[in-house]
Amino acid sequence: MTKLADKIKEGAHISVLTGHATAHCALATSMVHGTIEATTPKALKIRADTVNGKQLTAWLPRKALVNDISETADINCRLAKWFTPQGWTARFLDLATHHSLLSA
Repeated sequence: MTKLADKIKEGAHISVLTGHATAHCALATSMVHGTIEATTPKALKIRADTVNGKQLTAWLPRKALVNDISETADINCRLAKWFTPQGWTARFLDLATHHSLLSA
């Protein structure tokens, strides 16, 4: 089993689940897909594209990323429940989030 800390390095792909919902036979997810541009012991600088293709970057605290979704080669995580983004971080997550809907 690979630890999250071993996967985090500059240039790695990261997906962050920002929200989800279920209703009857449908599943909706909201995710930010990006690339790690820089790392510090306490934060990650993530570059992501908006729906219109514009590139944005923002710093996210490492503690706010919880890796309990899956064990794959890429970094898949969700935002911690206690984390409330503010300022540019909130705007970044809003602009860079891609929504998906699956129904049967």
